[in-house]
Amino acid sequence: MTKKLIFFLLVIWILTIALVIFLFSAQTGTESGNVSRGLMEKIAELLRLEADGRERMHFLIRKAAHIAEYAVLGASVCVLLFYLADVRYLKRLSDLRAAVCALIFSFLFAVTDEIHQAFVPGRGPAFTDVLIDTVGAALGIAVIFCFGRHQRQKKKKQSSVKAKEDLS
Repeated sequence: MTKKLIFFLLVIWILTIALVIFLFSAQTGTESGNVSRGLMEKIAELLRLEADGRERMHFLIRKAAHIAEYAVLGASVCVLLFYLADVRYLKRLSDLRAAVCALIFSFLFAVTDEIHQAFVPGRGPAFTDVLIDTVGAALGIAVIFCFGRHQRQKKKKQSSVKAKEDLS
């Protein structure tokens, strides 16, 4: 695959994730509650939970969805930035800077997502959701950061072994 095609696919993927998050946020309070409540009811039946356990489960499902969608967003932005650094479009971008930039992007997207919810019937902005979203992004970014560092160290080690073999 060409560098431009990989870049294009990564950007399309990130835009798709952002659109999915936006569409979930555009659901009214009733619609959003019905979606998560339906999932909760299926899980509660499997686990045979009582009514009080179901409400806690509903809350956990809603927050887990925040964490999951932002983990994917944060990880994807981090992958894009790592890719741009690898192909030398962003020459001075270290792994740590890429991870921090991805986290800042995810945080700002979470803020705009909550502002958007202020205009949706039955929904409202909540700073705690911004924090939960940011934690989710940080988890996704941490996975990519650790994997990326491991891959780079592995590549450097292979390069040094090959260079030593070439000298021999």
